[in-house]
Amino acid sequence: MYQNINRQNAKVTGFEINSKLYLGELVKILNGFNLSYKYTHQKGRVDGNIPMNAIQPHTAVYGLGYQYPDDKFGIDIYWTKVKAKEAKDTYDMFSEKPGIQPIKWRSDSYSMVDLVTYVKPVKNVTLQFGVYNLTDRKYLTWESARSIKPFGTSNLINQQTGAGINRFYSPGRNYKLSAEITF
Repeated sequence: MYQNINRQNAKVTGFEINSKLYLGELVKILNGFNLSYKYTHQKGRVDGNIPMNAIQPHTAVYGLGYQYPDDKFGIDIYWTKVKAKEAKDTYDMFSEKPGIQPIKWRSDSYSMVDLVTYVKPVKNVTLQFGVYNLTDRKYLTWESARSIKPFGTSNLINQQTGAGINRFYSPGRNYKLSAEITF
């Protein structure tokens, strides 16, 4: 049987950097262009030195965008780099071995590229189109990997061969089209 438990002694530390540079403020001919950067770093432990599995790996997102001066349309390209989840930062609560054992299935480092564009054809209407995972990269997020259990029927894969792991991978290249109407 599995049950979530709230821990009394949990400690999470970390930081986030989120920045955007409007290039037109530096060089007039680049008006509308921007560079962006976001980085997150976290560490978490419970009851002294047991790793906290909910902590995501270090992530960096680099962006280059263009926004038409009247905000009628814009386009952004993002490059996301995610660090591998290290064994020392995981804890297999179901392990039958003594001591703190790492989780077997962990996410490797990966990077991906997303392209998002929008247009505002009339007041209060925004149409957005995105191509995500533009390079069609096969990757496993830590959030998916940590949900793999060594027992039961839900989220189970063959622990010796890895059969069934493919269903935990994120989608390849995918598309999104949306319309927003504000009142």
